[in-house]
Amino acid sequence: VADFNGDGWSDVIASDASYNRVHVMLATGSETFAPAVIVDGPEANNGTVGVDIADLDGDGDIDAAFSTWYPAAINILHNDGAGNFTVVDTFTTGPEPRDVAIGDFDGDGRPDIAAACQHYLGPLTDGTVAIHRNLDDAGWEWTTSITMPDGVEPYTYRAVPQFVEWSDVNDDGHLDLLTSSDSSNVLAIHLGDGSGGFTLGQTLGGWWLESGGSDILLADLDGDGNQDLVWGDVDMSKFAVYRNNLGTFEFHQSFASGNYGPLMLAAADFTNDGLIDIATTNNASRTFSIAVNLDGLNFDAALQLRPVEFPEDPILADFTGDGLTDLLLTHAPYLAPGHTMSVYPGLGNAVFDTASLDTPLDSVTSGILHARDINHDGNMDVVNLYGQCLVHMGRGDGTFDEPITSSLVVYLRHVLADFNLDGELDIAWLEGGHPSQIAVSFGDGTGHFGPATRYTDVAEDESIGVGDITGDGAPEIFTGHRYGIFSIHPNLGDGTFGPRRDITITGSPFTPSINAIAVADFDSDGDNDVVASAFGLLLFANPGDGNLPAVPVGASPASASILTPADINLDGHMDLYGRGASAIIYLNPGNGIFKDPMYLTRYDSNARSMVVADADNDGRADVMIGPENSWSQYLFLNRPPVSHNDNHNSTLDECEAPCVGDLTGDFLVNFDDLNVILEGFSTEYDFNDLNLVLEHWNQICN
Repeated sequence: VADFNGDGWSDVIASDASYNRVHVMLATGSETFAPAVIVDGPEANNGTVGVDIADLDGDGDIDAAFSTWYPAAINILHNDGAGNFTVVDTFTTGPEPRDVAIGDFDGDGRPDIAAACQHYLGPLTDGTVAIHRNLDDAGWEWTTSITMPDGVEPYTYRAVPQFVEWSDVNDDGHLDLLTSSDSSNVLAIHLGDGSGGFTLGQTLGGWWLESGGSDILLADLDGDGNQDLVWGDVDMSKFAVYRNNLGTFEFHQSFASGNYGPLMLAAADFTNDGLIDIATTNNASRTFSIAVNLDGLNFDAALQLRPVEFPEDPILADFTGDGLTDLLLTHAPYLAPGHTMSVYPGLGNAVFDTASLDTPLDSVTSGILHARDINHDGNMDVVNLYGQCLVHMGRGDGTFDEPITSSLVVYLRHVLADFNLDGELDIAWLEGGHPSQIAVSFGDGTGHFGPATRYTDVAEDESIGVGDITGDGAPEIFTGHRYGIFSIHPNLGDGTFGPRRDITITGSPFTPSINAIAVADFDSDGDNDVVASAFGLLLFANPGDGNLPAVPVGASPASASILTPADINLDGHMDLYGRGASAIIYLNPGNGIFKDPMYLTRYDSNARSMVVADADNDGRADVMIGPENSWSQYLFLNRPPVSHNDNHNSTLDECEAPCVGDLTGDFLVNFDDLNVILEGFSTEYDFNDLNLVLEHWNQICN
């Protein structure tokens, strides 16, 4: 984007991936363009991918260079000053060039060209960046080719350069070269010496199996005068932000873009707040996204988390005792035995340290993890269930003791609660069969759980929930089954359970399965109710004595396979996070009948896991989901509502007192309020109301 014809408007030049040509669109106003003019390059078998612009011939007009993928070439376009482009030179470059970047690497005042060459068609050697020096009237000299580094062990895949940029990253007055490669997934930074020599200074990435290195963006995001780095990754649908610390890039955070984005990156202050925001193009959805800069290096976008190669079972809690939420997960090395439990300490604002605190698990397998203080020592412990029953006692520093084993086989569908009211955590789970059984095991507070007591349940179990609906403090167990059967197991007060009550939910043409159960005070009357997912959400409103109605009421049309209660918007009413294709937000107005569900971004598959916790320690419950076909986790931060000042005074709208005469609530007294008076005159309003509007005409509320 640049002003090609000197009329003060920004024009556009775009590459064409199908044909060896570019499209030039001259602006006719601030948001309008003349029809695109096609400028053809030499006949070729493939289109152009990379294009960059600069005054290549020193005549004061912005020219362009674009790549031809095959046969490998770079084409020089001369601009006559009126926005008319002509191909004036074409020269050979390295095999299969993709991106091109223009910059004066040797300090002679003439812009040179770098081309990211993929070496794609064979022989399949490591990709290179070809450097072409501008010799002015003598043309272009291919001075050198820089081989890009392979991936990191054990994924030593060759580099396939995708994007290339020039920038003086270490502030020594010489341009440096940044290259993003696919396959190896390495971003290589070669430091320039100002005379044409380059030395590898830093590499980033290099070993994520599912990564796909894409575009590079350099911008001063935090306002410290240094160009920070943004690196796109289309396969993980994220961009990573690195802070420039005196020429060395330090990882800060990864943020989610749209599906299979960002293929391309751009930066500008889109919100006019003085901070640089980021725009991404999303390949799969053919969309673009704007990530709004919140405070320099943090953006209003979901966080993408994958600190190790094969992470499993993530949970969020304070394992180091500093009051900040940490990230814990287990992982196993590639094609090797053994698991490790790793804690990534929270640094605040949902930023996690890249260095982990590790506890080897040796032969212990990882199941479904829960963070609880089992022994009441103030340190967070980990309960490791599913096919086993292990407790890893926390030391308070992010590491754990050897696991305590109980001789229990805990199944997938389980809950934790104090069933016998002895102050210690117990476990209950569903064991499938015909019929199924509920197993209840009491904990002793030392990490040990005793033999299970079993109760007969209904066959074809699907879900389990827990909560006190009788008001005696002893939680009941609720189970959901196929064929619409919802079962209530009343706690007799001592952790034993009385006769089961079954409620059948009918449906047409199919009888639903009960896929998820949540217990909380959803109708704001002081006692716990039950919400079950079955072709939508159903509310069993508690009349106060625990005798739930036989016929529930519809609470939402959207189903979920996990339901977690939380006061999401801090209005005093219990809302729900749900797991479906992605995370679902059910906001409760206070009566248990939820508003229209809000769906968070889906990343190419159904959600595998869902974790609800206050990740950034702001008092709001956040949600983290893990897609089924990805090793990544996507953390959606629950941010406060955006403030508005629609009347442009010095006070935020939500802080302003009601304004006399303001009948529309827009903090202004104007024709909108007069129309309200006229439409409701003699029924709702009279002359007194009309006089109030006229007396305060054009008033701005303060």
